[in-house]
Amino acid sequence: MKRTAAAFLIAITMMATGTVAVHAAELQQGTFAYGTHQRQALDAYWHESATPQAGLILVHGGSWNGGSRGGGWADTARWYADQKLAVFSIDHRFNSDVAWLGPRDDILAAIKWIKTEAARFDLDPGKLVIMGSQAGGQLATAAGTYGAGASTVRGVIGLSAIASPYRSWGGAPYGTSPALRRKIRDNAVILSRCPPGTNGRAVLESLGRLRHQVPRVRR
Repeated sequence: MKRTAAAFLIAITMMATGTVAVHAAELQQGTFAYGTHQRQALDAYWHESATPQAGLILVHGGSWNGGSRGGGWADTARWYADQKLAVFSIDHRFNSDVAWLGPRDDILAAIKWIKTEAARFDLDPGKLVIMGSQAGGQLATAAGTYGAGASTVRGVIGLSAIASPYRSWGGAPYGTSPALRRKIRDNAVILSRCPPGTNGRAVLESLGRLRHQVPRVRR
């Protein structure tokens, strides 16, 4: 899965920059806050570059109430940074901290901060792709299709993304579903602060509804 996404992303980078090469310069990295909450933070990985480079934003999974930007995500970020990308692995508030739209708005705030600070990372702010896994894929898709879509990021990659939180509820009945699916089901309800019902269904469905323009990679 990682290598498939890598090949896709490298193709995007080639269209954006015309070449792909591993940096010989030392990898730079740092931790930055994009908000006031302890989880509104990101780790940046980049190589100094005379020419502004394309960027990748990583959003971890964790059923909206767990996971972090460290561990395996840090290794993934370093790997992508060595492919001539400025990489940003971000955390966000959990469903125990804030209801929907809060986590999505954190992703949007992180994107805004990254673009504002682009020069610090030798980043071309017009060449950003966002990639998320599972619940992070849902957040990446929601943020990447916000407003005009392509004005936010140039592309979205979802790895086993939870595209429909409502279907995660209906598809995980108790007694017959694995623990992970039940966890996703329950945390989708906590995120929406509204159990399924006449109004609850509409709230849960809104988490996966793409009401905006889907970004396209521009050649």
